Amino acid sequence: PSPVPTGLETPVASFSGRRTIPRDRGGGRLGTDRRHRRLTNATKPPHYCEGLAALRLGAGFFRPSSRPARDLGVLLCRSLAARGSVSVLDLMAGCGIRSLRYGLEGCAQAVWANDADSDRLSLLQGNLAALDGLVAWRASARTAQQLLAWHALRRKRHELVDLDAFGSPTDLLPAALEAVCLGGVLYLTSSDARSATGHDRPAAIRRFGAAARVHPASWELALRLQLGVVAQTAWSQGRGMRPVFSFSEGRTFRSAVRVERRPAPGEESQLGLIALCHRCGDRSEEHTSELQSQ
Repeated sequence: PSPVPTGLETPVASFSGRRTIPRDRGGGRLGTDRRHRRLTNATKPPHYCEGLAALRLGAGFFRPSSRPARDLGVLLCRSLAARGSVSVLDLMAGCGIRSLRYGLEGCAQAVWANDADSDRLSLLQGNLAALDGLVAWRASARTAQQLLAWHALRRKRHELVDLDAFGSPTDLLPAALEAVCLGGVLYLTSSDARSATGHDRPAAIRRFGAAARVHPASWELALRLQLGVVAQTAWSQGRGMRPVFSFSEGRTFRSAVRVERRPAPGEESQLGLIALCHRCGDRSEEHTSELQSQ
């Protein structure tokens, strides 16, 4: 996998018009530019538009530049819907924009949007109200660990599980994979760029079991490390995995992985080591299954 170019983001919708400021009898302007800006801002609609979704963002974290990731998520959901009904679990929904677009554009039949911040639950419910009469939806305010444990106890699974984590999601992988039905997809995001790109080797060893080094293809190696830890987690559960796509713009690393009933023959041979000579640039690869003692 290699980085792909990002697309254009949609700005917050706003009204624009010709600026007119009345003048007094002496020819001077009435009021100040600050007052004019305050009046103009009051006319702006309080929502963000993207795709078919229009919603309130609230005070939480939101990155408009991540729209390409959300666009790909919608396409992924539509590809799954072409084969049958799709239920989506959005574990860290934030304001709910991904969940809303899955329902409006992704042809999902059911959407469960969850965010650990209980103060944002009313915002999440208000945004998802646009799905009333179109899609079965549910909103909750639990930690991802709590919700995944709830799913495990009830053996409930979804065709698409969206895990848009802040930092590394490695600790959530076992439970998240259990929440994906066979043939379904885990759409995984990590914002931990330092360890995956070799700038924090101890953290890379702890999270990926790999001594990551700074490399000319650091973004690609970070994505491969992400796929590697997903594969090892799936294998430990007796399942197989198949990458659907991976991409990064350097700040976040995203992979979509299909969960298979069992590992394909020789699947583990795709796990290996890469060595790079920083003097001449020569690179060598060694599959883990072919390692030999010297």
